[in-house]
Amino acid sequence: RRAEQAQRAAEEAARRQAEQLARQQAEEQRAAEEARRQAEAERLRAEEEAKRMASERERIRREMERRAAEEAAQRKAAAEARQRQIAEEAARLAEEEERRLAEEAAQRKAAAEARQRQIAEEAARLAEEEERRLAEEEAQQRAQQAAESQRSAAEAQRALEEELQSALESERLSQEVNRYVPAIRDRVRSFWVRPSTVDKDLSTTVSVRLIPGGDVVPGSVHVVSSSGNVAYDQSVIAAVYSASPLQVPSGPAFESFREFNFTFSP
Repeated sequence: RRAEQAQRAAEEAARRQAEQLARQQAEEQRAAEEARRQAEAERLRAEEEAKRMASERERIRREMERRAAEEAAQRKAAAEARQRQIAEEAARLAEEEERRLAEEAAQRKAAAEARQRQIAEEAARLAEEEERRLAEEEAQQRAQQAAESQRSAAEAQRALEEELQSALESERLSQEVNRYVPAIRDRVRSFWVRPSTVDKDLSTTVSVRLIPGGDVVPGSVHVVSSSGNVAYDQSVIAAVYSASPLQVPSGPAFESFREFNFTFSP
């Protein structure tokens, strides 16, 4: 009995699947027919639109030809009117120019006569002013020369004093700096570890940057003159970092150690 039920169920499922397939095929056929109908309608619309556009282009062409003819006629009439206007304007300008030249000639003559009188009066005034100015300048020059001599003497004395003071200060700072170099060298030497591959004394010069208080700026130490032995160079760099903070002066003398070259030799 179970076998019969299973067979009936299978037949029922096959029937439903066949019906569904038939419905799907019918739907696809209807969709294809609708697509063909729409394509034909679109083709007809395109043909009508092409005819309409061709007719519109022809209408526009005729309209443009008509307007071009009208504009050409208008331009011709305007050009003729312009020529008449130019001729009339040229005659008017020639008459005005003749009148203007006559007026200018009369004005130039009057201006030249007035200018001659003005020049004569100005020459007399300038001669009087020049005589007075020369007298005043001579007096001012004598006073300025005296003041300049006094100022030059004072400036020379002040410059001499400043130069002497600067030399004394430079000497004092140099002496103070020189006092700290041996201490720095000794401190670095106390932290230096001779590499096992180095069996002779070498010399390396490194650049060092410090902050006030003597702390070495991280990453600032680098070789500027190598010993030729990389291990030795690196041991000197490591010793400088290990010796931080270095003993340095405070105040203006510290500026000599803010960034300086340090030569190390065991």
